[in-house]
Amino acid sequence: MNASGLYLVVAGLCMALALVSLKNGLAPIGEIVRAAAALALVGLAIGASLVFLIAAALAG
Repeated sequence: MNASGLYLVVAGLCMALALVSLKNGLAPIGEIVRAAAALALVGLAIGASLVFLIAAALAG
């Protein structure tokens, strides 16, 4: 697998993690801290996936 494909796979995994965390953030079980942590993870995962998408575009 070339670097571009690997970057796309990692970007896909980050987006999946972001969607799971977004679900947790939008429907918290009453814990504000858990919701805030989930939303922070969404931002981190989306940022990471964007970095990998840009790397995939530049690599190939």
